[in-house]
Formats: sequence, structure tokens, C-alpha cells
Amino acid sequence: MAYIQFLDKATSENLILPRFFDSHVPDMTTTTSEDDSSRARTPTAERLRQLRTVEGYETASEFARRLGITVPRYLNMEGGYPLTLQVAQRIVKLVPGCSLDWLYNDESRGLSVDLRQRLTALEAALKKRPGRSSDRRG
Repeated sequence: MAYIQFLDKATSENLILPRFFDSHVPDMTTTTSEDDSSRARTPTAERLRQLRTVEGYETASEFARRLGITVPRYLNMEGGYPLTLQVAQRIVKLVPGCSLDWLYNDESRGLSVDLRQRLTALEAALKKRPGRSSDRRG
């Protein structure tokens, strides 16, 4: 009952909640292409693409299905949205030798030797072909 009375008396001047949300809600006035281009460059998104490639999944759709998540959800993360802990844990369970430390922080000490070698080989191959990318979505 006191909560309802508080809301009746609340105004935009004395209510802190809207100001908090204003600073934490993404600006929806920017165009999608601008937002996507900046997000696509995140290191975590790039590691997801690299991991999917070295594991032999030709498309993001195939990898998402294998993880048991929806394709748009995975594509969002590969496109730069934050990698959720739930999905990161699924990846670690699915991919032998992968670690949360590598997914989130690029800390390769926790990776298996085999996975580390395959990722290193992929990076070297991508450096030789500067115009190419491992980003094959489907």
C-alpha cells in the first residue's frame, strides 16, 4: 500500500529511476548499420567466429543449432552483442579444450594444445589473406 502511495506522489523531478534507465538503455535513434559496424569489431565476437571456424562449422546457423540456442541469439553474439554466461558455458561443454577465460578475456593458457594450435593456424591464414574473413553466416 505504501508503494502505491509513493507512486501516486512521484514526479519526474523526484523519481531517480528514469534517470538511471536513461543512462543504461541503448540509444535507439542511431541507425542499425552504425551500431552493427562498431559491435562487429569486438574481440569476443571475433573469437566466437574463429572458434566456430576451427571447429568446422561452416555457418553460424549450424553452430547455433549444435549449441541448442536460436540462430538469431547466436548471430547477435557473433555480431558483437555480449556473450552470455549461459551460452559461454554451452560452448565450453561442446568444444573440447575451450575455456571461459579465452572466450571472455583472450587468455589462451586454459586452452588445450590442439585447440590453441588450430586457432593460431587460422589467425596466420587470415593474416595472409587481408581481404578475407571467417564470417560466413547462414
